Amino acid sequence: MEQGFIDILKQLVKEQVASVLTDSKQFKALLSDYTRNEYKKESRWLIQAVEWGVSKAIKEADDLPACKKAKINELVEDYGLSQEVSAAIVDTLALVLRGDTSKSVTATPATPAVEKVAASQPAPKTERAKSVVVEQSVPDGFVRINGGTFIMGSPNDEPDLYGPPEPQHQVTVSSFYMCKYEVTQKEYQEIMGTNPSKFKGDNLPVEQVCWYDAIEYCNARSRKEGLTPAYTIDKSRKDPNNTNEDKEPWDTLKWTVTWNRNANGYRLPTEAEWEYACRAGTTTPFYTGNNITTSQANYDGNSPYKKNAKGENRDKTTPVGSFAPNPWGLYDMHGNVHEWCWDWKGEYSAGSQTDPQGAASGWCRMSRGGCFKMGAEYARSAKRYGFCPAHKQDHGFRLVRP
Repeated sequence: MEQGFIDILKQLVKEQVASVLTDSKQFKALLSDYTRNEYKKESRWLIQAVEWGVSKAIKEADDLPACKKAKINELVEDYGLSQEVSAAIVDTLALVLRGDTSKSVTATPATPAVEKVAASQPAPKTERAKSVVVEQSVPDGFVRINGGTFIMGSPNDEPDLYGPPEPQHQVTVSSFYMCKYEVTQKEYQEIMGTNPSKFKGDNLPVEQVCWYDAIEYCNARSRKEGLTPAYTIDKSRKDPNNTNEDKEPWDTLKWTVTWNRNANGYRLPTEAEWEYACRAGTTTPFYTGNNITTSQANYDGNSPYKKNAKGENRDKTTPVGSFAPNPWGLYDMHGNVHEWCWDWKGEYSAGSQTDPQGAASGWCRMSRGGCFKMGAEYARSAKRYGFCPAHKQDHGFRLVRP
């Protein structure tokens, strides 16, 4: 790591005390102020290392050399980082926290910061699954979601269960990349040349977009960036899998959309991918635990979860990233705007599944996450919604890539 970045870290610790490097939320909040958006790559590495407990282990280690060696091996084996980057991370943290100078850390590795984990890598256990930022060909703002197996759905005794059923079942998902944030109005305007949102602001999530709008954005952005579009859209032929006849007669689009799973372009997550990423290894109703407050997400505070204390009702969207992220670095997975998913509405399979894509047909596409005008119960990790794909109200979306 560059000496300039190390000097910034030393100053940060000097002014904020060493505990800042063992508190990932505090560290993340302060780091951008100290670096002024310089050293973005290095900042991401260190933020992740703090989230993974590396700095805490170093701070508390009785045998520092042994701890450093163990943590370097852990970053290489469990997180897919290169040996050089892992050593630079651990040595930097040891130097700043413990004043250790047993190894030079002034050289910046010439190799990419994070190596792409091979497709043959065994899927980590759910409780060990981590997100890893990948530099090669992945845009800023995306994180890697390592594949794994989890329990999708909610237990029968989880409060406020209604709507489409959420029976628990085992699901395995493959690795993918997910955007940290919901697509913003600025991003949508730059690609589509229009902004349909009710609440205007470059950094607010785009809303009032239907499922078809989201699909078109995915393809348009893919083409702009030289990627293979994930979807084939035929507007001249009614989708034979769309069973909407008299249920929502105002849905006059019914485009035929097919998904090429081998394409490298942007796409919508499946329900399984969305819930797996939202939970980030948690099994509670929210990734915040058994409750969520309006200081943690943007929902209607007049309708708290399980009759907890009421909170703020903003009655509008908030800028993306306004609240703390989940353990895998994803923001606003609870509340703000409904997020479109790929799947048709359908019953869950009773058995175990791998990379499920939802029902083969239907008249509703699924969305997740709740929104600013709905109560906390609608923001649960397992909560499912079915909306006609032409529906626009309070809907936005989040991108993924394979």
